[in-house]
Amino acid sequence: MKIEGFEPGVPYRTLLLTWPGRGVSLEIELRGLPIGVDDRVRERIPLPAPPSRGVAIDPKTRKPLRDAASGKVMPVVDLYNGGYQAAYRKAVARRMILLVVESLSGQSKLTFDAPRPADDAPARAWEAYADAVEAEFAAGGFTDGHVMQIMQTVMRLTNVTPEELGDAREAFLSEAPEAESLGASQSTADEA
Repeated sequence: MKIEGFEPGVPYRTLLLTWPGRGVSLEIELRGLPIGVDDRVRERIPLPAPPSRGVAIDPKTRKPLRDAASGKVMPVVDLYNGGYQAAYRKAVARRMILLVVESLSGQSKLTFDAPRPADDAPARAWEAYADAVEAEFAAGGFTDGHVMQIMQTVMRLTNVTPEELGDAREAFLSEAPEAESLGASQSTADEA
């Protein structure tokens, strides 16, 4: 593609990370994320499915509720399950690490020893890679604040504004199960 008067290129920014009290700083160069990288990261690190607490029951008929399109019994999911929430947070953290690594590619000051999986590697390979990179950040003295500062810079470079994040959050929440179905009477799948 050609745009008159515009020289395309991947945006980049230099970021200075500091370690207060230690007198240490590190200047790194970050790139904006290319189109499609977010989709690839979602494919590589899938989010866990919430556990089911049974099936949704119609309070009037006491029969299982069914999806109008598929006819399948509708489960009642447990979004507050501690194991699910921990797995969800871990998957989101792994995705963030992969986005940070992508933004750091092309510079030589900060590299990682963990071998990058092949593009078509299974999710468990990408999860192990993200965990290894996170461990390298920790071993290098980086804090969660440093990683968040990198991620915030990446988001600005990629033109993800707080308003866009708010819109994405609203879209996500609109797809979540309605509170009414979360509190519906429950039955086990065996009874359905």
